[in-house]
Amino acid sequence: MKKLPTLLVSAALVAAIATPFAISASPNGEHGCAHQSSEKLSQALGLSPEQSTKVDEIFAAQKAKREAYRAEREAQREANHKEVMAQLGQVLSPEQLKQFEAMEAKRKEWREHRMEGRAKWREEHMDDRGERDHD
Repeated sequence: MKKLPTLLVSAALVAAIATPFAISASPNGEHGCAHQSSEKLSQALGLSPEQSTKVDEIFAAQKAKREAYRAEREAQREANHKEVMAQLGQVLSPEQLKQFEAMEAKRKEWREHRMEGRAKWREEHMDDRGERDHD
């Protein structure tokens, strides 16, 4: 029974220490490679090769979950958009629908422009670990 609390404390400690390594962002906005993170973690904690392998597996599993969640969310967003467009097609005149689609296209362009600006700002103001540079 005493192993369970020790295991939980150990897992919490690894999670707390690993988080900054696991979520470090590269200048292009993508998350750092799990191998680099586990390598840094292995060095920082002095992990055995077996522990390091298990940490790699944990990070890989979490990455797969995040990617699946993002894909699911994107699919749901697309389905919702199609549903709304179908409903609007029944209410709006062809001219109004065309005008609405043009407004949507403009909004999408603005959103993409804004995201590019954020990526550029991150590139200019963030270090390799995803933390603000304090020059």
